[in-house]
Parts: sequence; structure tokens; C-alpha cells
Amino acid sequence: MLLFHGVPLALTTYGWSGVVALLVGLLLTYKIGQRRVQSGKESLGCLGFGYVFLVVTILMVFAIGSAIGVGSSLYKSTQLLLHGQRYPAKVISYSTYESHDSDAGTTTTMFTPTLEFTTASGQLVEHTVSYSSSSKPTIGEFVTVYYDEVTQKGMSFGFGALALFVGALIFMVTLAFVFWGVLLYAMNYDMTNYFQRAKFIGVTFFIPLLMILFDGLLIYALFYGNKVPFFVTALLVFFILVLSLAIWGYIKMIFTHDIAWEQTGPNSWGGHPVPKN
Repeated sequence: MLLFHGVPLALTTYGWSGVVALLVGLLLTYKIGQRRVQSGKESLGCLGFGYVFLVVTILMVFAIGSAIGVGSSLYKSTQLLLHGQRYPAKVISYSTYESHDSDAGTTTTMFTPTLEFTTASGQLVEHTVSYSSSSKPTIGEFVTVYYDEVTQKGMSFGFGALALFVGALIFMVTLAFVFWGVLLYAMNYDMTNYFQRAKFIGVTFFIPLLMILFDGLLIYALFYGNKVPFFVTALLVFFILVLSLAIWGYIKMIFTHDIAWEQTGPNSWGGHPVPKN
């Protein structure tokens, strides 16, 4: 408990977490400033210190928060798969909301289905899925649901839920990797291996993963999207074929070539494939 002019101030767990985050952010910023001075660069100064502190603290909070969120979601999903029962659930209704894209100036109607199923004990359950889609659900169609009668929690698998989880996972891994680099830099470690790993992960895993995910979105839009004119469907098919061939060529290149990196400027590097020996 903290005291302010004799008045006790109680902090919650979130409050203490915030205090720790601020202290760690200050420490990392101070260490980053020290490394800059030791390497012959100018000190951060007041504005620079504040800017670096803000960036480091936000990065740390988002990295830890996303890791906790994804870990919690993965744990809950695993528990449902292990302890829950699998049921065929029928779509009985759906709710809608408008999703606005300010950049494109378009509005999309999103649908969130409500499912109904009967448990092994005879209990009738209504379950609203945790994701929405632009594809209008069909009343009466069946969806697989995992439900635990003890915790009364359910989970339905769908492309929307999978896309959200994969997106959150990529976001978490990216933030964690960047924050790990900040920690290494602040602790005065040699960054050569870190940058080499970053290049390898980006070229070998991150780029093809994004290509595959985007191709999957196009395929989903082709089969489960809203009705569109024929020429739009033809364009989707064309881009799916082109992107699929590009993915195949890129993955083949990864297994048959190495990336040779060359410094193209004071702070920039470029890479080109060379055949493996």
C-alpha cells in the first residue's frame, strides 16, 4: 500500500502492472541511451528520451498483452476441445452490423449467426459465434460446435475465427520478436545474429505465410463471398491462379536458393537469391 500525505493509496494488480511497465520502460530507455553514447552517437536528450520511452513502453505493453491474450485464447480453445463435446448446431438466426471502410468509401454488412443445439443431457442451448462474416448465413444449415456443459462455454470453428486467431498470432509473434530485439540492444548485446535471424524468418516464413493467407482469403471470397458480377469472379480466379503459382515458385526458391545480402546504403540492405551449393 502506498501513502500520499498520510492517505493510504491501494493499487490493483493492473495498477502495479502499470507501475512495473513504466519502471522497466525507463530502465530500457536509459540503457538504450547509454549504448548510443558508448557507440559514439549523440545522447538522446529530453525529447529523444521521452520519445524512445514512449515507443519502448507501448511496444512492451502490446507485446506482453498480445501474448497473454493469444495464450489465454489458445488455452480456452484447447480446454474446450479436450473436455467439451462435439455437437451439430443449426443456424436459427443472425444479427447484422455495418462495417465501414473509410479508405475505400464502402460499407459491408457483417453477419453474426446464432446457433442452436441439444447437449448429451438434453439441454437446449443457444450459442452466438464469436466471429462475423460478410457471407449471409443460411437459416437451417448445420455448423460444428464444441460445448462444455460444466463451464457452459462453447466454441464454433469457422474461417472467420481461424483468420482472427492466425492474425492475432502473427501480430503477437512480430511484436515479441521486435521487443526481444529492443531488449538485446538495451542490454548491449551484439545485434548481428538477431538481424540475421530476422532476415531469415522474414524471407523464409513471414513472406510466404502472408502470401498463403492472402491466397486463402481470395479463395474464401470466391466460394463464400457475396454475389458479384462474372468479371469480378474471373478476376478472382485469375489472381488466385497467379498467386498460387507465385507461392509455389517462392517456396521452391527457398529450398533451392540462399539469400545473399548486400549493403545498399548506410542503413539499408538488399538481398538476391543465389543457388545453394
